[in-house]
Amino acid sequence: MARTIRANPLIAIFKNQFLTFFISIIALFAFLVILLFVGFIFAESKFVPFLLREIPLTSVLLLNAFSSMLSYRQWQYWKHIERLRIATVRGDLSLLAAEQPASSAAGLSLPCTLTFRYGKGTLLKFMGMVVILFVPYLGLVAWTSKDFMVSLLSDTSILVVVCVVVFFLFLIVSLLIFVLRRQRQIVDVTEQAISMFSGNKQSLVRWEEARLFAVYHTWGAQRNQSSLTYELSSMTDIVRWTEVVRRPGFFQMLMTSTIPLEEHVQQIQALNALVVARTGLPLYDLRKESTLDNVHPHSAEPLKSEL
Repeated sequence: MARTIRANPLIAIFKNQFLTFFISIIALFAFLVILLFVGFIFAESKFVPFLLREIPLTSVLLLNAFSSMLSYRQWQYWKHIERLRIATVRGDLSLLAAEQPASSAAGLSLPCTLTFRYGKGTLLKFMGMVVILFVPYLGLVAWTSKDFMVSLLSDTSILVVVCVVVFFLFLIVSLLIFVLRRQRQIVDVTEQAISMFSGNKQSLVRWEEARLFAVYHTWGAQRNQSSLTYELSSMTDIVRWTEVVRRPGFFQMLMTSTIPLEEHVQQIQALNALVVARTGLPLYDLRKESTLDNVHPHSAEPLKSEL
C-alpha cells in the first residue's frame, strides 16, 4: 500500500522570503537610481557623497541584499534535503546510516522534555556584532551631517550626546537579546507521540504514523559539523530535534541544549533508540548523496513511496 510523508514546508517559506527580498532590492535600487539621476540634474551631486547622504536607504538596500542571500541559501539547502527525503521513501538503501541506533525503550523516562535556546555566549556574540555594525553607521551619519552635529554640540555637551547614543544602543541590544532569549525549541516525548513547539508553531508525530527517520547537518553548522538535526516524519507533520556535537563556531548563531553537553548527547542517543523501538524505522543519513537519478523535490505535494 502506498504511503506518504509530508513535504517540507520550509522550502516554500524560504523561497517566498527570497522572492520578497529580491523584489524589494530591485525597488530600492530603482528608487536610489531615480534619486541619483534627479540629484545630478538639479544639484550636480557626486556619486559617493550621494550614497553617504542616503545612508538609511542604502543600509536598507544592503540589509535586504544580505537577507535575500541568506534566504536563497536556506531555500537551496532545504531543496537538497528534500531531494534526499524523496530518495529514501523511493527505496534508496544507499542512504541508510552506517551506524544504526540501538532499539531500546528503556533509556529514556517518559514523559520527557528537551529544551533548546540561544545560550549566553551566542547572545554576547550577537551583541558584539550589533555594536560593531552600529557604531560605524553612527559615525557615517554624523560625518554626513556635519553642520547639524556642529550645531548640536554647540548647544549640548559632548557627554550628553554620548550618553544618549549609548542609551539607545543599549536599548536596541537589550530588546534584541530579550527577543532571542524568548525564542526556544521544546521537544516533548510521551508514550503516544513526539511533538515539537517552536515559536508559535507546534508539530506532532504519533509513533504508529511515523514514516521516515533521518539525520542531516543542522543549517548553519555544515562546515564545522557542530550539530546534527534528526527528523521524524509522518503523512501530516515533521518533528525535528538537534544533537549538539560540540560548541558552535564563533560566527554561528545556533540554539543549544539547556543541560550539560555530555548529558545532552546521552539524552539524544536514548531518544533515537526510543524512536527506533517505537516506530521500527531505520535511520537514514541525508549527509550522503543519493544513488537514484532524476529525483526532484515537490514542495506542494505529499511524497509517495511504495514501502
